[in-house]
Amino acid sequence: MKNHVARFRQSGSFIAGLLIGVAVVFATFAVTDGDSWAWQTFLLFGAPVILVLGFALQVWVTSRPGRWLAAGA
Repeated sequence: MKNHVARFRQSGSFIAGLLIGVAVVFATFAVTDGDSWAWQTFLLFGAPVILVLGFALQVWVTSRPGRWLAAGA
């Protein structure tokens, strides 16, 4: 049985990749759709936010574990 930290690192990396991919898809749909301005604005400004969240989660998950993990393990 894996410990919770290892499981979180694997699932966190997956979720980070999923967020990065969704940001790319959102930006693509925002650029190609020309009919609804409300959705286009939402997707265009939401995509960089999701992209930054995905990169931040990826950096946080792949970084070296801090002292709080050593103390709790």
